[in-house]
Amino acid sequence: MRAHWDRPWTWSLRGRWPCIHIVRFSLPDDVVCPSAGRNGGAVGQYRGGIIQHSTGPQNATSFIFERKIALRQPYSQPVETSVETNHAPPAIRCCGVTKTYGHGNAAVQALRGVDLKVRMGELLMLVGPSGCGKTTLISVLAGLLNRDAGECSVLGRDYQEMAIHQTTRFRGQNIGFVFQSFDLIPALTAVENAATPLLINGAKWRTAVQQASAVLRQVGFDDRMMRSLPRELSGGQQQRVAVARAMVHNPRMIVCDEPTSALDRDTGHAVMNLMRQFALGKDRVLVVVTHDARIFEFADCIARMEDGRITQVERPSNPSNIEGS
Repeated sequence: MRAHWDRPWTWSLRGRWPCIHIVRFSLPDDVVCPSAGRNGGAVGQYRGGIIQHSTGPQNATSFIFERKIALRQPYSQPVETSVETNHAPPAIRCCGVTKTYGHGNAAVQALRGVDLKVRMGELLMLVGPSGCGKTTLISVLAGLLNRDAGECSVLGRDYQEMAIHQTTRFRGQNIGFVFQSFDLIPALTAVENAATPLLINGAKWRTAVQQASAVLRQVGFDDRMMRSLPRELSGGQQQRVAVARAMVHNPRMIVCDEPTSALDRDTGHAVMNLMRQFALGKDRVLVVVTHDARIFEFADCIARMEDGRITQVERPSNPSNIEGS
């Protein structure tokens, strides 16, 4: 085998196309195409990524093949761009949602066509005057109330397309609740109340209590407070138990109704720091109903409600930058 690098025409090619060389070799006939006719091949056919050519059977060295070879280029670091790659559906999507309590002259329309979209990883705050429909809306989002009309999907699911037992299981695995009235079980201690979602989902008692204790410590509880019954705790302490109970089973969505109303400023900020850390997960979302302007700085999105409608949606440019609590 002999390469034609000594031919003048190869010099001109190398100078004209520095990135591509056309290498030509002359091979004997029995090497390039042995028994072409017997094996069904033909002179000039494509073999193994190489094009074979022939200028005639008289000269064995006329069987020439050509192959393009790309020269190795210097390595360059790929440039990162800021192109948006998250095409996941929103965590919450509502369109024209309505809800009415009562019938006839006693009917009260709590929701009058709510439109709302919340992305994964966001902390949404619902604000507005009392009676504007905030608690009704989060009850619909949590699957505690059925809407009358409109479309609503939460974490990719529509409650009205699910059976009752499917809705119950979905809530137990994916949603945490912080009720305005706390709703702690009077006969259980603080740590037992916080461990309730884990026990419902089948966790062992020891594991559930250990995990609940870890979350309660993050909201300022010591061992004595964990062993206390709800009646032995202050309103602020009961509220912290309710927050720990909502977070203990690591749900994908938490809905909170006035989670800091009974807390002082420092404790309220500690609780919101903890919740915001939760909401920063890419597959999680947090919805908070509040009148407490002290915690607005923690929001990624603030939706203002009035008379059963969302009238304005704001996205603060710099939500609170937390370092942990």
